[in-house]
Amino acid sequence: LHLSIRRQRQMCIRDRSKGDAKWDQEALLKDIARVHEILAEYEHIYSSVLGRQPEDNERSGNGFWMSEESIQRMNNNIDQVMLENASTNQQKSLIDMKSVLAKGISSSLEDALKDVVNSLPSIAEQLEKSPPSVDIHSNGTRIKNEHLETINNVFAHLLRNCLDHGIEPPAERAEKGKPETGKINIVSTQDGNKTQLTVNDDGKGLNIKRLYAMGIKQERWQAGEAIDPNIICNMIFESGVSTKETVSDISGRGVGMDAVRAFIRDLGGDVYIKLTAPPTAGLETGEVDFATVKFIIELPDTICLTAVN
Repeated sequence: LHLSIRRQRQMCIRDRSKGDAKWDQEALLKDIARVHEILAEYEHIYSSVLGRQPEDNERSGNGFWMSEESIQRMNNNIDQVMLENASTNQQKSLIDMKSVLAKGISSSLEDALKDVVNSLPSIAEQLEKSPPSVDIHSNGTRIKNEHLETINNVFAHLLRNCLDHGIEPPAERAEKGKPETGKINIVSTQDGNKTQLTVNDDGKGLNIKRLYAMGIKQERWQAGEAIDPNIICNMIFESGVSTKETVSDISGRGVGMDAVRAFIRDLGGDVYIKLTAPPTAGLETGEVDFATVKFIIELPDTICLTAVN
């Protein structure tokens, strides 16, 4: 967009700089019309495709704006003052100031995942499924702005997988007595200096039978050997492992769960899977087809801010 408008502007300046050039009113009007077309196209992509509203990124007329570096510098100064025996009342005021500053360098978990969540209805349409409902219980968790893109990419893959691999088509859900619309839950909790983001859906679960078979193929265990179901489930993070025989256009796309784990570990975090119910008979030996699970993402405090009021 910027390049196109700049080209139009440069052409006008170039023509005007030529002393003997004639002013071509018709050409100018065409240039202006082209700029309007570009702006209209940008507005369509911004509002209709990305689902954003103009006020999403507009600066308010109230207050002032600071760079993230300046905010971080002030935050560090406040920490230093708090260490130098500030009174109880001063401590409370300084904590309130830190909360305000934190909002300047971070985004709420809901805002961080908004584009991913908004993309799910179009993906559901391609899969001939109902758009899922997504419940986010952030408990005040915020993501530092510098890490938004990575977190967005991680959740884009996870939520697409929930919809593609886990949540069943409407007819299959009806046969199981489930509502037509699937549900995805994202819950944030605090564990010491780590934030845990738990993701699960109400679909059929993880294809543990296929994962067990792949473990045999990779000579990790022998056929019939009893293996902890959580170990079997976490096979999904190994390179080249998938619970589908064919890669769909929705999930996969050359980026497996091993890459998702690598993204998170690069941030100093981790991701793993746990069963959501006690193991049933045959699960440890791969005799059960599916098991319901939850993905747990652990992120350090260098990525997340919590309980910001």
